Amino acid sequence: MKVFLVRHGTTYWNQRGLIQGNVDVGLTVEGEDQSRQAADKFPAETVFDLAVSPLRRACQTAEVLEQKIRIDQNWVLDGLREFDQGYWNGLPNDEVAEHIDPDAYRRWQENPLECSPPAGETLREVEARVTEAIDFLKENSTNPVVLVAHKVVNSVVASLAGEWPLEEVLNSLPANAAVFEVRL
Repeated sequence: MKVFLVRHGTTYWNQRGLIQGNVDVGLTVEGEDQSRQAADKFPAETVFDLAVSPLRRACQTAEVLEQKIRIDQNWVLDGLREFDQGYWNGLPNDEVAEHIDPDAYRRWQENPLECSPPAGETLREVEARVTEAIDFLKENSTNPVVLVAHKVVNSVVASLAGEWPLEEVLNSLPANAAVFEVRL
C-alpha cells in the first residue's frame, strides 16, 4: 500500500518550542499556508483515501488538503494521535531537557522503546496503536493513502515501512507540513 505521510502545519506551540504531545492545539496562519503548499505536491487526477489523527492540528491540515486533492474514503483514526508525553505536554522542550526533568529526559532519550516521559507513552506503545491503524487501512483502503498525523507518529509509520529502525524514530522527525512517501 502506498502511503503519503503528511505532518500537520505549524502551530503556536511549535513556534514557542512547547511540547505538544497529544494536547489539542490548532494551526497558525503559517501552518495553514504550509498545508496548502503540501497539497500542491499531490497530482490532481489521482484519487486518494485519507486517514487523519483526531487532533485539531491534523484535522485542520487535512481540511486544507481535501480542498485540493480528490478523496474517496476518509477516516479519523485514534491510533494516529500524537505520542503522549505525559507531564511534559505544554512545557518548553529545552527546559524539560536541561532544567525541569533532565534525568528522566536523558533516560527517555537513551531508551525510548521501553522508557516513557512521566505518565506518557513508550515508543513501543505508540508503535502498537499505530500498527492497529495501519492494519485497518490495509484492510479498508482501495487507493493510495494520504495519512495526516504528527512528527513521532509519522516517523513510526516510516519505521514500520522499513525506512529506519524503531530505535531511530526520535532521530528521524519530519518538519511541519513535510510529505514523505512510503510503502507498507
